Amino acid sequence: MEYKIITKESFPIIGIKLKTTTHDGKNFVEIPRFWDKVLQQGLIDNIPNKKYPATVLGVCMDFKTDGGFTYIIGTEIRNTGYIPNGMVCKTIPAARYAVFTARGTIPDSIQDTFRYIYREWFPDSEYMRSDTAEFELYDERSDTNGENAESDIYIPIMTS
Repeated sequence: MEYKIITKESFPIIGIKLKTTTHDGKNFVEIPRFWDKVLQQGLIDNIPNKKYPATVLGVCMDFKTDGGFTYIIGTEIRNTGYIPNGMVCKTIPAARYAVFTARGTIPDSIQDTFRYIYREWFPDSEYMRSDTAEFELYDERSDTNGENAESDIYIPIMTS
């Protein structure tokens, strides 16, 4: 699978958070359900000051040694002036990322790409995961149904 290495400056996001865990693959069940709830309720529409109105992020952060982490569905914002009730504002730190494009039906393509990254790519690469947020980027390419959908996955890296 092809990837590119980029450096991205820090940026603020506003979104809705979920606490989940990788234990027993719980995240692969809970996160798609969370997306369904957030999209059905139109919660992303309530985020003010969107920098890129057609882009939504799925951010994994605050990783714990027991597999727990926070997942935020949100968007990059221009400023942090107003945070709606029930939402959180976080700053994603500057980082160097390996960026992979997941292609196909969502969420299967996203989950398959994450499995590939952690089970195959990292063990065979010169990189280690750096300890900061990773995220999925959904834009106009992701709006298509089925096999033609594309989303980018940003994994923070450092040289091993």
